[in-house]
Amino acid sequence: MKKRITFSIIIFLVFFALGTALKVRAGVSQSARGWLWGGSEDLELGPTGTIDGNETGMGWLNMNCATKVGIPEENLKVCNGGTNDHKNCNGPGAVLSCPGGSCVEACSVVEYGVNIPDSTGALSGYAWSENLGWIDFGNNCIEDNSADDSDPIAEQCTPIDATKYCSASCIPPPATGCTYNYVNREGEYLKGCARIVDIAKETVSGNSGGWQGFIRLNNTAIDPSTGKLLNFGWNGENKNDPVVSTNMANGFGWLDLKWAKIEKPKKLKICVNSCNSGWPSLNDQIKTINVEDSIKLHACYDDSDGCADTDSSGDVTGFSPIPIDDTGSPDEAVDGIISGSDFLVTGVNIGKKEDVEVNYDGKNAKVTISVECVFKPAWCSDSAQSAERRNTCRGRSFKDNCGGYACECTQGDCRDCTVWREIGQ
Repeated sequence: MKKRITFSIIIFLVFFALGTALKVRAGVSQSARGWLWGGSEDLELGPTGTIDGNETGMGWLNMNCATKVGIPEENLKVCNGGTNDHKNCNGPGAVLSCPGGSCVEACSVVEYGVNIPDSTGALSGYAWSENLGWIDFGNNCIEDNSADDSDPIAEQCTPIDATKYCSASCIPPPATGCTYNYVNREGEYLKGCARIVDIAKETVSGNSGGWQGFIRLNNTAIDPSTGKLLNFGWNGENKNDPVVSTNMANGFGWLDLKWAKIEKPKKLKICVNSCNSGWPSLNDQIKTINVEDSIKLHACYDDSDGCADTDSSGDVTGFSPIPIDDTGSPDEAVDGIISGSDFLVTGVNIGKKEDVEVNYDGKNAKVTISVECVFKPAWCSDSAQSAERRNTCRGRSFKDNCGGYACECTQGDCRDCTVWREIGQ
């Protein structure tokens, strides 16, 4: 029998796009959280410093559909359907209502996010902008008429991989100042360029107005203690043009990164006793226990690899367990009792194995319990064996706790099986 602890908080994966034909997957498994803010203003249109309709920047860019907002914290919500479809209904720049639709958690509409590696390496995934659509932080561009174009001779480029998009060129022009055509982490800095997907796609038909859509993040710093991003990004089609550097007519200008940070993806795991026991996790391991002995398994959800969550904040609770079969049938390896985040299992049948499985937040963890038997000398003198001893002759053996005959009957209550018979004269 397979035991399955089913938790009540499940994020269902729904794969469809917001605003483009891209198929995007990410969400809770991606490490970036928070927002980027592009609030630049065109100096030729009026005074700066006030929201007066002269803004030409990008607005809010969400780095992950699982970004937390508000006090108390709650998942970002968006309008699903209606006139405000896909617009934030409880985050930065939120609309007041969702006429014709409903306000739902963003990750239930589509999962997306940007993943920033723990050390040096390329970023991956997409951010989302209500104003601009998808922002690519990885290397998801394919060139028109390339091998990755499913129909190179057609007028419209179609990627073979639906998570990618087409562009006339995937190489940033020198004027953008991009180190790479994607964003790369080098120690505590981000280097390279993200890309506005809809602008890149328009370059295929020559309908982008000459824009390429690159957002430069060269030498963007990461605070190693908090994981927060520092400094600014820049979208300008000619960084050497002094007019462009003060007037965003040929780009969207500055992008403030201070509202974004790296949050390590959480991992579901099974520990012994607690999340802070200091032991390795039991995920995908075989744990051997002795028959009639018990072990307390503990479900945890945090960002550490092992069971070393010192504040126990990763305890998993609030699940609805299914009934546990405790009949002790021949197919049963263990009996179990669920309480909170704990699952107390006891070995009942020697030589049997059984999976204990936990499901939570769309993730799964499993440990296999193998029941064996180790001879216990104390069993031989246990009071529960007194009747067995009384029926066993001295010098002979009776059954031990493993079913073998390792208990030698030498105690005073063992039978004296020597038969003496007096023969008369």
